[in-house]
Amino acid sequence: MAAADAYASGQSAGLGGWWLPDGLPLHPANIQWFSISLRQEELPKWFAEEAQDLQSLISALEALGQLVLLECRLSSPDGVGRVGWCSLRQGCDNFGVVCATSKGLSLKQPLASVLQAAALLCLQHQVTLRVSHVAGVRNEWADALSRGFAADADFWSQLQAEDRNDPKWRDLLCSGRL
Repeated sequence: MAAADAYASGQSAGLGGWWLPDGLPLHPANIQWFSISLRQEELPKWFAEEAQDLQSLISALEALGQLVLLECRLSSPDGVGRVGWCSLRQGCDNFGVVCATSKGLSLKQPLASVLQAAALLCLQHQVTLRVSHVAGVRNEWADALSRGFAADADFWSQLQAEDRNDPKWRDLLCSGRL
C-alpha cells in the first residue's frame, strides 16, 4: 500500500506520501512517510516560470509526489530486490496524473519532464510503476502529509519521526530534463 498527494495554493505547495512496509498492520505508526513544503521560488525556473500560482501546476506537482514516493520506496531498506523486473503500485487522487503515468507521456511542461524522470528512475531500478486512482476521500493520509501538521494533528501525532524520509526532490525533478 502506497499513496502520494500534492497540494497547492498561491505561491506555496506541499507534497506528501506514505507506504506500508510488508507484514505490518495498516496504522499511521507503521508507515514510512515524507512531507515536503515548497514555495514557488524553490522550484526550478523551468518548472514554474509561466505559472501565476502553483495551483495551475497541480498535475505536475501530483506527478512529482508520485516520483518522490517511488524514489523513497526504492531507496528504503525494505525496497525492491534485484531479481528482475517488478511492478510497484501507488495511489493518486488526480485522475489526469494516473492517465499520464499510465501512458508515460505528456506534451505539456513541466509534467512531461516529471514523467521522464519517473521513467528514468524505473529503468535504473528495473521496476514498472503502476499508479491507480484513489478517490480523494480515501486518500486522507497522503492529503494530511501534503498539507502539514495543521491539516490533521491527530494523524500527525501517530507518526513515528524515525520513519520520516527526506528525499532529494530537486535532484529527482531535474533528472527528467535532458
